[in-house]
Amino acid sequence: MPSASNSVFYGIRILAAKGFKGGIDYDKKTGVRTFDFKGWENAVLYYNGKKENNHMVKYQKEVLRMWHTAEYACEKVTNNRTENEK
Repeated sequence: MPSASNSVFYGIRILAAKGFKGGIDYDKKTGVRTFDFKGWENAVLYYNGKKENNHMVKYQKEVLRMWHTAEYACEKVTNNRTENEK
């Protein structure tokens, strides 16, 4: 049985992979692949096969809340490091 931390670790990666749906291109002439992350909203939408329902909407709101909370925390840490370097 996977640990809780492994479950979260891989769950985020699986969800993030769904955010690239429709954002991967391949140029046959150059052989170059490009990857465009379409956002966490898109990731949640494609997580269960693009079925929009009440559960998906609630899950999407929760994922976006966690993302914004993490984004805020990262900005705060970065700002504190910058202040300490002065």
